[in-house]
Amino acid sequence: MTLKKDIETLESFAHELENEDIDLEKAMSTYKKAVKLAESTFTSIKKSEDTLKVLRKEGEKLVSENYHES
Repeated sequence: MTLKKDIETLESFAHELENEDIDLEKAMSTYKKAVKLAESTFTSIKKSEDTLKVLRKEGEKLVSENYHES
């Protein structure tokens, strides 16, 4: 899945869990799927952050450096 699709799926799970008519077994199943997907999504985001590079212009050339949060 793509990050966008994962986030859409997590939003769908949240809406499903907000439904007052959902039975307990279905809620638990959806919750477990949501937690598993949230963990893998977080891992993907973290991995992307770790490999993100920033391009900056230095004189006439482009220089690539690792991104680090300020």
